[in-house]
Amino acid sequence: MAIEVGVEPMNPPVRWKNRLALTLILLLAFVLRLYGLRWGIPNAQHLHSYHPDEFDIAGRAAWMLARGDLNPHFFNYGSLTIYLTFFVGTIAFALGFINDLGGWHLVARLITVVFGTLTVGVVFLIGRTLCNETVGRVAAMFLAVLPGHVVHSHYATVDVPATFFITLSLLSAAHILTAPAMRWYALAGLSAGWAGACKYNAGIVMLCAFAAHIVRVKGLQFRAGADRSASAEHAGSISHNELSTVKPQTVGEPDSEPSTLNPPPSGVALLLTLFAAAVAFLLSCPYALLDFPQFHKNFMEEWRHVHQGHGLIFVNTGNGFWYHLTFNLPIALSAPLLVLSVLGFLGSLWERKPRDWMLAAFVVPYFFLIGSVQVRFLRYTLPLTPLLALYAAQWIEAWKWTRPPDGQELLRRAVRSLALVYALLYTLAHVAVFARPDPRDAAAAWMQQYKGASVGLLQIPWFQTPPLTEFNGGTKTKAQFEAERARWQYKFVITGWDTSILKEKRPQFFVMSEFEWCEEKRLQRKEWTAFLRALKAEGYILVKTFANPPRLWGWRVVPSYVPHDWLYPFPSVRIYRLGTSGTALRK
Repeated sequence: MAIEVGVEPMNPPVRWKNRLALTLILLLAFVLRLYGLRWGIPNAQHLHSYHPDEFDIAGRAAWMLARGDLNPHFFNYGSLTIYLTFFVGTIAFALGFINDLGGWHLVARLITVVFGTLTVGVVFLIGRTLCNETVGRVAAMFLAVLPGHVVHSHYATVDVPATFFITLSLLSAAHILTAPAMRWYALAGLSAGWAGACKYNAGIVMLCAFAAHIVRVKGLQFRAGADRSASAEHAGSISHNELSTVKPQTVGEPDSEPSTLNPPPSGVALLLTLFAAAVAFLLSCPYALLDFPQFHKNFMEEWRHVHQGHGLIFVNTGNGFWYHLTFNLPIALSAPLLVLSVLGFLGSLWERKPRDWMLAAFVVPYFFLIGSVQVRFLRYTLPLTPLLALYAAQWIEAWKWTRPPDGQELLRRAVRSLALVYALLYTLAHVAVFARPDPRDAAAAWMQQYKGASVGLLQIPWFQTPPLTEFNGGTKTKAQFEAERARWQYKFVITGWDTSILKEKRPQFFVMSEFEWCEEKRLQRKEWTAFLRALKAEGYILVKTFANPPRLWGWRVVPSYVPHDWLYPFPSVRIYRLGTSGTALRK
């Protein structure tokens, strides 16, 4: 089967302009992901960051150096991000750049920033390889400002690194489709193995290499025939009309060079991909074998977790596929880009070009995986975002609604600009949150005037709790929290939703975070309503509410209820005070 690749001749000024545009896109992507990176990192006020999963990356890397033990003893997800943090952090520690846990968190976040920025560049290469330079540049531009990808690139977690390796494997599969060589089969496997070593289910991206190989070898007949470029560069010596007269370069014809363009033998090529994936995974997660009992235990814990649920967070949230499509993705992508990406995906199903089969080999099974389980965090959609940006760009550049082409291009520019500006403004509103005082810090600062007072909490301090004590790691720091009772600045009373403890102990203040009440409020659970009634009956008055939602020109840009892992930088904190009829307070 012959697969045609569009040719876009460019003179040197146009080539220079394109390179400058890509450089600016990458710079924008880097700055958006870097800004506010010190948000919520551990300091003298709190030992754990305000993201509940970061300690399992940064903290374990620091622990490995302190203990001299390369076994992370944690396998709920792969070890690659922990090892990368360990190696980079060890060098930074030896050079004197970091000397505390906050420094380790910063190193881990910087690694995420780098992976997030590089993903933008790889998406450009995928678009250029499968379509043309314009599609690649537009897709990179979309991903650079995509809200979900930008926000989660601020966190020391596995999702953004896994997404990078997924896109790298997709790029290799794109080359297998257009100009197969053994090195691309090897890189597709290596990248899939690295992706799985970050986040286990990301390894299914290897299916794209298999799909690309099948398309080449089997010579399947497709409805739309060959892939052609949708548009040309207008800022050079070739016009839109002139491009239509350029004969496409055909890959895979008899006169093509067999050594570089003909697919290698199926058995050898696919075995190489599988072998490379296995090697990459085991080298990046060696204790999956060396400490198999612990690996199996943690892996099965995570398996049960995603299939059984996460407390109340996803109770009564309906169908998982619909939940991602209507709740997570509109925030992760922004509404205009979600519409464009869905149109692009549906258009690819209609066209059924070779590249569309290859891309669908990851999009469809991965979406099935995340939609069929009970845990449905927004971050689970991140591996889809580069491809969704590509679908949106591909659909825009393929428009053929008007004649002449100049009017068509005007429509394209208008839609590109609308989608880009909307997503950028939405992202800027969220990025600004990272640089403003966190509600938890503001609440703790306000409470300083009441040192020595008794303070009620729903649970032992965790990431959502204002740092009234430095031991805010939940169960990880419970022992230290209890052991340091004598030197607490406040007399803590842990009530849970038990109104009898509240009535018996009557703490002078009661502090609660939005993370503790948002699901109870959504579900209208009787524990929540009964506790509010008890607070009122005991004479508690809401005296302060601290909040820092994303805003543009004073307007809140997110709904009152957002995905759980979207709320990390801006939960509301409420402080109730026992009324004047209660215990006297010292100001």
